[in-house]
Amino acid sequence: MKITIQHIATRAGVSRGAVDKVIHNRPGVREEVRQRVLRVIAETGYVPIHAAPPETAAYEGAKKLCTQLTEELGRAVKVGMIQGVQGDTTNTARFTGFEKGAKEAGAEIVNVQYCNAMEDQARNCMDSLLSLYPNKGDLDVVFVCNDGCAQGAARAISEEGRGDEIRVCGYDGISSGVQAILDGTMTATVAQDPYNIGYQCVAALCKVAKGETVDKEIDTGSHLIDADNAGEYLDTMNSRLAG
Repeated sequence: MKITIQHIATRAGVSRGAVDKVIHNRPGVREEVRQRVLRVIAETGYVPIHAAPPETAAYEGAKKLCTQLTEELGRAVKVGMIQGVQGDTTNTARFTGFEKGAKEAGAEIVNVQYCNAMEDQARNCMDSLLSLYPNKGDLDVVFVCNDGCAQGAARAISEEGRGDEIRVCGYDGISSGVQAILDGTMTATVAQDPYNIGYQCVAALCKVAKGETVDKEIDTGSHLIDADNAGEYLDTMNSRLAG
């Protein structure tokens, strides 16, 4: 029998939405629930479908952003990281990619914090980084586990009056994160194109129903959303949601 998200939700005694949040390392789930879901995933051997590997998407986004900042600053970029849940497979993949991309661009990883994928804890982590690196040039960019947590970190930076010196990059490309880029509080986010992921999943299911074979992994692409393309990306997202 093929294990699905519904199977995981039933065995863990939670909603499908809660399982989805745990799989994608998003906030809004109590730690006890998160650990219960992760335990069931481990017991069943369930492998979440990631149409585009999060490590690859994060790698490409981090490399591009750090390369741009290196050219802008004329020196090696100093990077902080606010990770989600330590040991979570999605979190590990994302930050393995972020780290590889940043280092390949010549950046230096100066500090890593963990926020358990909770926005308030991400803000606390950012407060800690601001205290540890109080001077301009000590810290140039912070990669954060998801867009919600990135917005929490961005608020902490803004309230310290350091928004012009520390950039924030999130992950997921949700509408509020993209809007934060347009508002100037976030610098970038890595998006895996959820519309195309959904489209390709349905297309693959139709093939399976017909007895056809499908690829084990379907690459739907990824994008670094920044000030140059955030407006177009958000317009496209809104038009798709409008039907």
